[in-house]
Amino acid sequence: AIAIFPKVAGLARKVHDSTTIGERFQLYVRQDRQVDPQSLPGHKTTLDRRVPTRWNSDLAAVRAHVFFERQVRRLTASDEALQQFALSDDQWKLAKELADVLQIFEEPTNYLSQSETPLIHEVLPLMESLIQRLKDVEVQRHAPLHEVTVLAARAALTVAEKYFSLARECDIYEISLVLCPDKRLTYF
Repeated sequence: AIAIFPKVAGLARKVHDSTTIGERFQLYVRQDRQVDPQSLPGHKTTLDRRVPTRWNSDLAAVRAHVFFERQVRRLTASDEALQQFALSDDQWKLAKELADVLQIFEEPTNYLSQSETPLIHEVLPLMESLIQRLKDVEVQRHAPLHEVTVLAARAALTVAEKYFSLARECDIYEISLVLCPDKRLTYF
């Protein structure tokens, strides 16, 4: 599981940094779109880079890798130097699973990273929703998941619950919810 993100990020970097590799990848995308336009819906044409300082870039990178699975497989099989970035069948299954599970964080991250400062009465319900969705992953409510995915969800849940319990200890947060016109006492 740990090897997935370095391979995904490494191949995306090669596609972006090397003109010949990038052009070959673009050629595979164009060819597949000509043969079957439904196979690659939308206008996406390249892999997303993983940027350690940008939120949700892991999700974007693995999601793009899964989206272009056929082209990525062709590219890594066609060049011996790129075979180090090839995912095994088990890693492909796990990458698809990770793309689905990481979506849990997409909405809260996008909302909290907006230019306007989120207010506390908006954050607490968002945190509760995030915790519930992580619990669903932990108990595999929607589908059987790989052991490492469940373990990662459990670790994320532990951290989220720790910070949520610290927030609940401070009375001002609950007061802000009571004073919010659309929440009032319905939150409790």
